Amino acid sequence: MTSVSSYKYCWLLDTGATSHMEFRKDCFEELNETIDGIVYFADKSSLKPKGMGTIRLKMPGFPDFLLKNVLYLPELQRSLLSLMEI
Repeated sequence: MTSVSSYKYCWLLDTGATSHMEFRKDCFEELNETIDGIVYFADKSSLKPKGMGTIRLKMPGFPDFLLKNVLYLPELQRSLLSLMEI
């Protein structure tokens, strides 16, 4: 049986997210930490992004894929891949 915690570093595909979001700073190839704004969630909570940058996704058997304008939100528990942004 696979535990939910083993999926912590997988991206969740989210049709409701308006931006890609990552909680791990070490994933960013480039990161601009001077960003303003607020991210609002469906449960009416909100977070202030700590930055925005580029992440390189490496998938076995496929060329690397660059995700641009990814919000850095260290308070998140999972990474979100916005299907609206692709």
